[in-house]
Amino acid sequence: MDKIVLSEVAKAELRRSLQDLNLHPYEDIETFLLSIYPICANLPWDVLRKLSEFRNDPRAYGALLLQNFPIDDNLPPTPSDGRLSKDKKTFISEACVLGVSQILGQPIGYHDEKAGDIIQALCPVKTEAHATSSESSAVALGFHTDFNFDNDNPDQPFNVLNPDYIILLSLRADRDGKAYTLYADARDICKKLTLAQIDIIRRPLFQFAASYSFTGKCGTDRIWSAPCPLLKGPVAFPELSIDLLCGVRGLNEEATDMLNVLRRVCKLPDVATRVCLRPGDLLLIDNRKGAHARTAFTAYFDGGDRWLHRVYVRRSLWELRQGAKAALRVF
Repeated sequence: MDKIVLSEVAKAELRRSLQDLNLHPYEDIETFLLSIYPICANLPWDVLRKLSEFRNDPRAYGALLLQNFPIDDNLPPTPSDGRLSKDKKTFISEACVLGVSQILGQPIGYHDEKAGDIIQALCPVKTEAHATSSESSAVALGFHTDFNFDNDNPDQPFNVLNPDYIILLSLRADRDGKAYTLYADARDICKKLTLAQIDIIRRPLFQFAASYSFTGKCGTDRIWSAPCPLLKGPVAFPELSIDLLCGVRGLNEEATDMLNVLRRVCKLPDVATRVCLRPGDLLLIDNRKGAHARTAFTAYFDGGDRWLHRVYVRRSLWELRQGAKAALRVF
């Protein structure tokens, strides 16, 4: 996984510039985004160059780690309910994650994920410890790409409205250093498969289940997509859609066997890269180039647990216009 470290001088300058804003992202996000844009566009040239390559070059690896970004001093306790902290009074971390997001595209939210929050809190929730969701801790999250289920169009493939990028910023690491985020690039996965196996995952022999965030907490029965392939696009630059976390099923024995092959391949040490995010680490994941996962870890539910910001990003809002309702960025 490529990584780049922000220098101490650049970190201090970024912190000073963001401290001077005195704006609230949760009250007026559009003003906040406009205000931080010129600040983050003035990041060091090597950082901007790496971000440009990540966004624009199809050859770029699908995960990028930015380190040593400023976060807020005197953080309040990690939220216990998996939602935004009402006790957090400064917003340097929000400015960093949104600033980098704007360099890649447009930050968005989904009504069925964290109630449409643009900046989402990822932290363990006691009642969800064993759930197949980002609020779990006691179970590993299998390799997946993040999907959005369109309740109005249940027959369309689940990758139409998906985020292009997932941005994670660590505010607080897990206490024992056991929470690893993993990433497997589709090109590395394909290198481990035969041509016959690749042919299978390029055929519409699979169905995706609506995610736990849509069905699990609502008591809704599993909702399955129309038959879809797992892999699309040019051989050199494939796009992967997979969910070994919440639900994908093969429509015949051949397809079911391939899912077991993919579960094994994604875990191979020369396929999956891994990182234990520390405070100030920004992890960028291309949601189309590969799949990501998370290991299990111990949560103590005492205010000191792992806490990340997550922002979903689309290159453009235009393709989502049919789902736009009252809020500009929530679909």
